[in-house]
Amino acid sequence: GDPSATESIVPFLDSKQVALQTAAARALGGTGDRATVTVLLERLDHEEQNVRNAARESVMRLQGEAVDAELIAALEEGTMDSVSLVNILAARGTRSALPVLREISRRSTGDLRKASIKALGSLSSVEELPALVALLSDPAMQEERKSVESAILGAFREISNPEDRATPVLAAYEEAPDSVKPALINLLGRAGSDDGLR
Repeated sequence: GDPSATESIVPFLDSKQVALQTAAARALGGTGDRATVTVLLERLDHEEQNVRNAARESVMRLQGEAVDAELIAALEEGTMDSVSLVNILAARGTRSALPVLREISRRSTGDLRKASIKALGSLSSVEELPALVALLSDPAMQEERKSVESAILGAFREISNPEDRATPVLAAYEEAPDSVKPALINLLGRAGSDDGLR
């Protein structure tokens, strides 16, 4: 875990021996910092699974807001595996990624859109729940309403107060198109609040 060892470890990522590449990727999780993020991300699509797994584990272990900022920047640049980055940010609990994830969920398609929607559910708290609920009525999300609904239910699990869960759903219901109201009614049933019951 000695940060001063990082410079000596990084060259082993390019070793001809897979075992050394794996060991180096794993060690950087304890010694690395913001500057190590890119070299680890580059190993996420390595041909050897052990190296891929070690790199991912190390990215997960790196500490600090600067590391989160580097991961968000990589996601915005789109030069790395975006689905893997979204999943890593969600697993790290990086709530500062929420604005970027909301934007990606609107403009992306396929697996990336699904991953970003799921990440929004795992990272959203009371403050972000209204924006997540609003995605149900977003025309761009018409094909992903079930995914958005599942993400909202994921957010519900992190919000202990039933009224906090129900309030944005009730607010959205008044203006929602008829096609969205069944999903909102289902969510009200899962929110467990007195207002929702009424």
